[in-house]
Amino acid sequence: MFDRRQKINLACALVCAGMLGFAIFYAEGVLGLQPCPLCMFQRVCIAVLGIVFLFAGLHRVRYGGAIAYAVFIFVAATAATWVAARHVWIQHQPPGTVPAGNCAAFRAKSVKTHCATSSASARSPLTRRRALE
Repeated sequence: MFDRRQKINLACALVCAGMLGFAIFYAEGVLGLQPCPLCMFQRVCIAVLGIVFLFAGLHRVRYGGAIAYAVFIFVAATAATWVAARHVWIQHQPPGTVPAGNCAAFRAKSVKTHCATSSASARSPLTRRRALE
């Protein structure tokens, strides 16, 4: 029914759905973490990547179509990687050096965010305690 390429694409779509499910249902629902704007954009990029994987997995194509899907997957994965790298870079900047509206500004608020807890783990215990308060 499905060839090897389709099975791999469907498995990757399932992984993307799992990542989104973890972020939405567990991190937000169970842990109560609020996403920053970059977290939301990362979710959009992963959702787009998952949709492209799903289409590539369900659509039986020949060589030219497989190349076209590979290009779409590459573009979506590159966008997701760039957003994730930018997110990590912003989290590792000193407080007050990143413009408002980004993760660092969101982290400075008293809201318990995913960014505040993940970036606080790499710091000293005193800074970690201040970030979680």
